[in-house]
Amino acid sequence: RDATFRTLLDEAAPTVAARLEGVATPPEMRGWGGLRGYVRRAWGEGWALVGDAGVFRDPISSHGMTDAMRDAEILAGEVLRAWSGAVPESVALGRYQALRDRLSFRMFELADRIACYDWGDSEIRRLIRGHSSAMSDEMDYLSALPNVAVAAPASLEDTLVRG
Repeated sequence: RDATFRTLLDEAAPTVAARLEGVATPPEMRGWGGLRGYVRRAWGEGWALVGDAGVFRDPISSHGMTDAMRDAEILAGEVLRAWSGAVPESVALGRYQALRDRLSFRMFELADRIACYDWGDSEIRRLIRGHSSAMSDEMDYLSALPNVAVAAPASLEDTLVRG
């Protein structure tokens, strides 16, 4: 662990490495070798998955909460379509999964590649640009969603009483 840290520091920030020469590595320092992502089926009869429960990628992408909120937004819209009778539930949930997958897969593959730390300077630039582009595609989709206003109850008591 100490040798790896020193090697990386020497390569990434030689001036800082020189200043830390002879200083002991903190005992509480931890390393992270990356974590392989996974994709699960998004729904079944009576259930649906959002966020990390359905698509998990290494935290290096720093996108987990965004995924969860994005998935919840898409799922809620599809569930409302099904409940209104506009489409069968299986069609709505299938559409949710297809859209979730389309918005997730490119970023998923790039995050896995970045997290493996097996790249050079030119490749990491390409990977980071690709990740940024995938996030832009997602933002374009989310920005195009209609702004739905929901009337808030007059008070918490109204919510509890009317239930």
